[in-house]
Amino acid sequence: MFGGLRLKFIITGGFALGAFFGISATIGFVLLLGGSVQSELVRYGTYGISAIVTLLAASLAFSLEATRRRRSLAAANATLPLALSHMILICRRGIEISLNNNCEGHSEMELVQQVQFSSEILVTLEKCIEFADEGSGERLAGIIRTYQVLIARMQSRHFTRSITGEERQRASEAVNWAILYRRIEDVFKYARGEVNKIPTILTEPNTHGIFYVSMRLSHNHPLSLELDGAIASTKIHKALN
Repeated sequence: MFGGLRLKFIITGGFALGAFFGISATIGFVLLLGGSVQSELVRYGTYGISAIVTLLAASLAFSLEATRRRRSLAAANATLPLALSHMILICRRGIEISLNNNCEGHSEMELVQQVQFSSEILVTLEKCIEFADEGSGERLAGIIRTYQVLIARMQSRHFTRSITGEERQRASEAVNWAILYRRIEDVFKYARGEVNKIPTILTEPNTHGIFYVSMRLSHNHPLSLELDGAIASTKIHKALN
């Protein structure tokens, strides 16, 4: 992105230099033909100065735009770690709801609200996508797309906590939330400025540790058999889309 702006600066600067040499060559040609140097100097000099001033102004504008975008990205990234932490908590709650854990006393609408990204999170992601490099922006956009699919499924009548015979579906949804969890984890180094770009593949595609280490899920959970099967059968490339 910023490389493109630098290229534009080089192009405009080179064009101004080319205009200068073009004017000089024209004056030299007029001299050879015996024309009035003074009048030609005035005419072409006026055009040349105007062109050069305009191009230099454009070059300065590109430079200022590059600086503005760098500062905007830095400002957006300053709030990104906090947004990512909240997103991780939402993923954990999505896993719990998928496995019907800690859902007693909550209506289905309340459960869906518990996994909603706040407006602050969305604004932060939007700004980061706008000012990030193309690859990192696409990774962040992919996280939002995946989240939208998961939240839509949870809102659907086909996937509610009242379903009793869809254990494999529930386990599969829990794994999908865990994959999103992993994708968000991979953004933290970028958000802290430790790397310049978000990895194009998952650093840790295995989700087993999320369930049985991070969330301390019991191996005696009613859906542990279906969950283990979903973890084992989930293809890594699914996490990269």
